[in-house]
Amino acid sequence: MRILLVEDDPEQLAIREMLVAHFGFEAVAVQSVEEALAAARAQELDYALIDLRLPEESAGLRLLRELRKIQPGLRVSVLTGGSLEKLERLPERALIEEVHGKGQSSLSVLLRRLQAQFRAVTH
Repeated sequence: MRILLVEDDPEQLAIREMLVAHFGFEAVAVQSVEEALAAARAQELDYALIDLRLPEESAGLRLLRELRKIQPGLRVSVLTGGSLEKLERLPERALIEEVHGKGQSSLSVLLRRLQAQFRAVTH
């Protein structure tokens, strides 16, 4: 399973990339909206995990809309330190499978769930 990781903080991106690899997934790690869109155009992705603030929330929302145009079936989860309530009211919320508040939910829990889903599909 190929997972697009989008995070503008290089240290956080490196940690997520290691965690994704630990769970046996291939990470496509990028730091910007432009790099994420280029990756989505260049290869088939199975999942995307994006930081909503890249560094502004508007950039993350734009990325959600553009990813949907490039790969309509791409499943997307969002990590955000911003207001979860505000995100729930935005039209882009319909493009997101799961929303995770930074520090509130565990990335490893999400990856375990993805691992189980991937195994169920491939076996």
